[in-house]
Amino acid sequence: MVTEGVEDYLEAISKALEKNEKARTNEIALQLDVSASSVTEMLQKLDKQGYIDYEKYQGVTLTNKGKEIADDVIETHEAIRRLFLMLGVSKENAEKDACKVEHHLSDETITQLKKFVKYIEETFEGDLSTVREIKTELDKLKKQKK
Repeated sequence: MVTEGVEDYLEAISKALEKNEKARTNEIALQLDVSASSVTEMLQKLDKQGYIDYEKYQGVTLTNKGKEIADDVIETHEAIRRLFLMLGVSKENAEKDACKVEHHLSDETITQLKKFVKYIEETFEGDLSTVREIKTELDKLKKQKK
């Protein structure tokens, strides 16, 4: 089982690699709001575990093993974020809360959540106003019960 910290680092490295051929320590530190020395320490561990290829002062790339985990974490994060947006959560909170939740769900829950989000997006073709209308009606029902 991969730890939350490892997942966060692999996700940050993957995002940094979208912009550059190699991820830099300082960029990873900024994304994760940690010191560069903490990043260097973790990169050395991730390199030994086979998740990344790390050369000091040269940058970092993901191995296939690391990329597979990073892609899965990012996909899960995006599904959770999109679900929160469907529910009317602000973009800022949807992003923050997805970061908090993504590491704490069972594989079964993640699989079903991804299926649900995909179904809603395909069914409503990106027009989530109907989903929000349902949420509004549910909120009204809750108030009536009180």
